Amino acid sequence: MHGPWSTTGDLIDYVREVAPRDAYAIHDGALNDVGNAMLGGFLGDNGPGVGARYHGLTAGTSVDIG
Repeated sequence: MHGPWSTTGDLIDYVREVAPRDAYAIHDGALNDVGNAMLGGFLGDNGPGVGARYHGLTAGTSVDIG
């Protein structure tokens, strides 16, 4: 979700290109609450649209993918 090598625009383009059914936020440890909310807004229902359901996970939360 976030790394010093990426931009938000690249993230949005990547999710659009891969076209998953669901997108889960990982690699977000460098973000504070404001950063997580901002990227969640871009990838969520009110953002520019990525074609995937966005899920932000809190620390220690897991999800079964399959």
